[in-house]
Amino acid sequence: MEKREGKDIWTRLKMLVLVYFVINLFTFSITMPVAYYYHSVAETKLTVSNIYIAMEEKQLAGNYWIESVNHEIRALQTWNILCATLVVTLPMVHRNNELIRRYKFVYNNHLMEKSDMNVSESNPLIHQISPQKALRNKVYITYNICETCNLNCLFCCINDKYHGKKFISINNSDIILNDIKEHYDIDTIFIMANEPTTQPELANHIMKYAIDNNIKIKIVSNGFSPIGVYKKMLQDINPKDINKITISLDSMEEKAHNIIRNNDNSFNNTIRTIMYLKNNDYKIRVQMTICDINYDTIIDSVRKLNNQYNINNFAFHCMSASNRAAKNGLNHLNAFKWRKLVTNLFKLKEELPDIEEFSVPIIAMTENELLKLYFGGDKKILADFLLRKPLKLCPAINSNNIYLKANDDDVFISRCQILFDNIGNYSYKYDYNNKCFIENVNNNDFEVVKDSKTLCPVILTELNNKNDFEEDENGNRLYYVCRVLLANPNDLDY
Repeated sequence: MEKREGKDIWTRLKMLVLVYFVINLFTFSITMPVAYYYHSVAETKLTVSNIYIAMEEKQLAGNYWIESVNHEIRALQTWNILCATLVVTLPMVHRNNELIRRYKFVYNNHLMEKSDMNVSESNPLIHQISPQKALRNKVYITYNICETCNLNCLFCCINDKYHGKKFISINNSDIILNDIKEHYDIDTIFIMANEPTTQPELANHIMKYAIDNNIKIKIVSNGFSPIGVYKKMLQDINPKDINKITISLDSMEEKAHNIIRNNDNSFNNTIRTIMYLKNNDYKIRVQMTICDINYDTIIDSVRKLNNQYNINNFAFHCMSASNRAAKNGLNHLNAFKWRKLVTNLFKLKEELPDIEEFSVPIIAMTENELLKLYFGGDKKILADFLLRKPLKLCPAINSNNIYLKANDDDVFISRCQILFDNIGNYSYKYDYNNKCFIENVNNNDFEVVKDSKTLCPVILTELNNKNDFEEDENGNRLYYVCRVLLANPNDLDY
């Protein structure tokens, strides 16, 4: 009797095991096609008929290939009686597999927002941008106050014809800003270009003008000038009244930074400036311009700046290959390399303490991401984009950013710094005799932006290339997206 009972128990156990495997086999046959299908459209997390699919990619140097895929599939049965868990590991997925040829990228929330324009699944850019020829009431001014500079960087994006000795006088600067202030609510003045410390009295006056008029003030510098010049530029200004001072430091490897900045003393001077400003309670952001020369040093440089110098604010610019960079034989980073670096930077961000800002003003995106985040899922818009029909999607067309380039001879307003510096298009020019801005009717930048067939009207010049995308051997494309679209919400700097 005991033997029979034991045999019955063993038989029941075998039946349970068999049923378990049959259920799992059925689950596998149903869920795996679903997993592969949704992988093909580059979804990162989906809920379809109570099936949850998580996917993980292995990144190879310079490219994004799916070398291994781990599927964790939890199939919850309708009757809530049995929960079957199946873990399937595929050791190798061939690169040519059409179902998994699309790339994925998990975006950090801060990366996908800028000002009052939010890039999200619920509110794509195409629904937020509408052509407005007039400037908005509230404007953010990027102010190029001089053509003078104390360095001769290999990559400078400002056209060589705008490198010289001209600058705007204090009196004329007041005239221009007062004229703008009469018509618009100025939110921020961002002093830049070519190098503000070459005109310290002028920069000091403009900062005080902003503070007196309750305008936020930011400034960018290459960090090269003597400390005495910085003291002069910042004289009688409370550090709390300056929202941010951005210092350009391209690498914590001295040789790499000095090569890019074309000066053997640049690294030491810049570190000295950062320490001085930090010790005097100024809010500092470090800005890195990235090319092949310093690409491999960026992650360690950020970690070192954070750990050793307590830098919590960063901006990462993909070097423009226009003008001087092209003349010096420098190439724009490959889109796949840039995307990998951005991914690794945001992974690093989670490891570092007290990070406040990680600004990545340009990103490379797949067609599917453009469809989802920019075109509101409208496949016709994507098709029109691929046919190179005008998009009217550049945020400059929404007109809340002003690039103000001024000297005592000429004053220009453009909707985009890069648009003006690289191509020369602008919206208005100031008439000193009649004391008013005159609209440009010949090569107005509004018309250039409105008629652009690329996501950025000047991206081909920026890339020094005939295409606005990079393509791998399997035909996968990554498109460069305008730097303004993806800047941080509290950072309107270029």
